[in-house]
Amino acid sequence: MEKVKNAAGKTICCIDRRRRQIEIVFKGCRSRIWFDESGQFHQRHEHRSPSED
Repeated sequence: MEKVKNAAGKTICCIDRRRRQIEIVFKGCRSRIWFDESGQFHQRHEHRSPSED
């Protein structure tokens, strides 16, 4: 995964080029978004424990 940072140097999301996914972690929730080969949008959300961060 590659980290994408804002102008302040804080990570705002991560991208996985192999899976073509964007991952955003915010307030204990991990959100993954992607488009499949036919152009359909997908999303998956899961709660994370503090030890996983």
